[in-house]
Amino acid sequence: MLNVRDHISPTIPDQFPALYREDGEWLVEFTKAYYEFNEQQMDRNIPKLRDIDSTLASFLIFFKKKYLNSLPLDTVVDTRFIIKHIQDLYKRKGSEESLRLLFRMFYDEDIEVFYPSTAILKPSDSIWGGAVYLELTGVASISDYPVERGDKVSGDISGANAFVDNIIFVNFSGSLTPIAYLSNLAGTFSSNDSITVRKPDGTTVNRGRLLAGSLTDVTINPNNRLAGQNVGDKLNFESRSSGTSATGTVESINLTTTGKIDFDLLDGGFGYSVAPAGATDAEQAAALALNETRISNQVVIVGGSSAVSSIKLGDPILADSVTASAGTVVTGGGSVVAYNHPLLYFKTESQTKAEFLTYVGSQITLAGDGASTVDPKMLAIFNRDTEGLSTNYRLGDISNSGFNLSTRRYVNEDDADIFEAYRSGSSITTAQTNWIEDRLLPAIYAAGFGHSFNSMAQGESVSLTVGSNNSVPLTTISAYNATANFTVSSLNNTETVNVITDFIGDFADKRLAVIINASSMVNPGIYEIETTDGTTYSDASSQAIGTRFVASGPQAGGSGTVVDVVATNYGMSGTLISQGFNAETLNTTISDAFESKQITIGSIDGFITNSTGTDYENDVFTEVEYVDVSRFDKRDTILTFDSPSFLIEVGDIITQTVQIEDPTLATNNLVSYSAKGRFIRRDGNDFYVKKLSFYDFDEASTITIKNGVYTLSNVRDDVNSLPIGRNANFSGIASYEPGQIKTVTVDSTGYRYANGETVDVKNSIGQIVATGKVDATGIGKTKGKWSSSTSFLSDVTKKLPDNDYYQEYSYDISTIVDPEKYTQLIKDTVGVAGTKVFSSPLINSNNNLNSTLDVEFQVWNLSTESYVTEGSETMMTEGGSSESLVSQVIELDTTASGAITTSIGT
Repeated sequence: MLNVRDHISPTIPDQFPALYREDGEWLVEFTKAYYEFNEQQMDRNIPKLRDIDSTLASFLIFFKKKYLNSLPLDTVVDTRFIIKHIQDLYKRKGSEESLRLLFRMFYDEDIEVFYPSTAILKPSDSIWGGAVYLELTGVASISDYPVERGDKVSGDISGANAFVDNIIFVNFSGSLTPIAYLSNLAGTFSSNDSITVRKPDGTTVNRGRLLAGSLTDVTINPNNRLAGQNVGDKLNFESRSSGTSATGTVESINLTTTGKIDFDLLDGGFGYSVAPAGATDAEQAAALALNETRISNQVVIVGGSSAVSSIKLGDPILADSVTASAGTVVTGGGSVVAYNHPLLYFKTESQTKAEFLTYVGSQITLAGDGASTVDPKMLAIFNRDTEGLSTNYRLGDISNSGFNLSTRRYVNEDDADIFEAYRSGSSITTAQTNWIEDRLLPAIYAAGFGHSFNSMAQGESVSLTVGSNNSVPLTTISAYNATANFTVSSLNNTETVNVITDFIGDFADKRLAVIINASSMVNPGIYEIETTDGTTYSDASSQAIGTRFVASGPQAGGSGTVVDVVATNYGMSGTLISQGFNAETLNTTISDAFESKQITIGSIDGFITNSTGTDYENDVFTEVEYVDVSRFDKRDTILTFDSPSFLIEVGDIITQTVQIEDPTLATNNLVSYSAKGRFIRRDGNDFYVKKLSFYDFDEASTITIKNGVYTLSNVRDDVNSLPIGRNANFSGIASYEPGQIKTVTVDSTGYRYANGETVDVKNSIGQIVATGKVDATGIGKTKGKWSSSTSFLSDVTKKLPDNDYYQEYSYDISTIVDPEKYTQLIKDTVGVAGTKVFSSPLINSNNNLNSTLDVEFQVWNLSTESYVTEGSETMMTEGGSSESLVSQVIELDTTASGAITTSIGT
């Protein structure tokens, strides 16, 4: 680089020869002065003049003409700075940054830029959406949590990935639940994913299964839906455990009418199970569960103009591959629940005949093995007497082998094998087939077990077996529907009684002593000494007649006999040694023979509808039974009076104090008891009464009606009534209404819902309109909202396009600079063809007020003047003379005007 000296005048004398310095000193000084003058007038460093930072001010005009052509030259900003950075302006031409830079460079002012296109109403342009998040498994502390803001997370199974925008910890009942909000989501995470976390520094760690899962879908239960809903209705999903805050919308509903059952309690009856006072909730629930509810689930039309008199409640109805008139092959089995000609209602089960026979076979096998897991209802059927058809066999004794002394049971493995052969279609005897089809299966059907009938077209006819009648004409079998049900929830009018629940009816015609030779005893076995006849019973504690003992085997010697206790008892008290040792024989007293059971019973006054069902075509009929009471067959009472002269109304309570034997058998004394009933109707001198007590009225005692005492002439049962423990009356009316929810959409997934849990679906007023099953395996989302309003007609800031100001390519500059100074400048420098610039004044929000405030006071001398009215009365200004009134500055609010320096002149 050329090194140019700024000053050379000091070296001028050295440039002359010595002769001139000595004899021509004036010439040397003149030349030096000339150079000094030139150094003061100009810069001799030409390269330096080319540098904008060091050039002479007079040279700047040339830089401006070259680089700032057509740009204002009176800028308040340093010209050298502008020239050096003007290229930044040119490179940003057409952008908002170029506008801002232009005004800062040439006017030293900030501007505001508004685009009218943002205020234009644009159809379907608004953006809808909500935040997406992952609900992670709960933690006890937030310290060192493996997922942080800025991490990238990915799932190994779903392949989804996203960035964590933020992570918060929500306290739910003391447990901290991490909520990770996501962005740039690709794919959908699943709760089965193992989460890999990639840190901003590039390190990657697999953190395992962190996802707790969020509610992503709710499947509506078709059996619990309220009609009358509309598409678009807002819903809340209320968890029955810990879930919270999920909401949704009705997506679709049933538009066709759908039958649902409205259960109603018409008469609570009497004799139903309830726990005594002071019982726990669990004990109460167990007692109420003893009230078995049977609801018809299929309907057939009985042919003929009159009712079939042979059909009774509880009759089995069955068909085994019977061909109907139009070729439909009908198969099914169940129990009659109600018969209102021509409609016959029955209860069966949703299974095929093959499934039904498999179930019966498994129960016979369990009974034959003596297993404790056999269904008690099925076991009772197997051990039931054949009602005179055979005196030595039970219904489950298909082999007709009688009581087995070895197994101490009537039903054994042989019976299970025979039934299995029948089920599989293998060969068995005709007698065994008849036993199964004519005795065992009808009894099981009558108990409410069975398999559903296949539906039959309307108008098609067939003859089926109902009870003892094997040719009942039927038409139109409905489809199976058991979606509606209810449970008994509360009782009133309760009483506690002692009843004997031993099954004795099946053994009424049986011997009470099965006597065998002592040499035939088996080990183990329970026996009583009947005779000795030379036999010594080594296992007995005494050789006295009637001594009971457990034998270790046959007893040799003599011809003594013993009573086989278990065989005598027919297993009534059990088949185990511990059970059978106390079994009854001829040596047992009556008080010891029967076990007294204390129960609390009452009338049903409340029930809970578990499901109203769906798609019903007919009403349903219901029967509720408490077997421990209904088996006593205590029916309503008919009270007869010779000359009744009292006034009684339906519903009035009738009472009577009677004497009964001590039901506990603890004493031989009579005890007082209050028999009670509710008046139903009158027929002449006969008064029909609904029983409200376990024990009966006694015609030998007086009776109380509305505090009056009357004498009875006769008391008898109403044989046409149902027994207590089975006489409650429920209605099940099918109603048909559209608008039941089919599907819903989830708007906000909430938190802490468990996958598979049942939620109550509530409407906006908190009413349960359905129930649903939760899918909580995916990502969460917040309630959607509009993030822009460009399509809202209600938005007053939106305008219709006018192709001038309100268009896509216009912009408005707000500044305090006069538009005449910059409009053309913008068009010539940074403006883009096709755009249009507008100007608006900028009202600054911050202003500095440094002014002097002058206050001028004008003072008047006020005096009293007379005012003449129409009545020539003189009026004075209120307060009298005002001559002393002067002006006064009361207060200056320095707080409000603290930013203003005020000077008051006088």
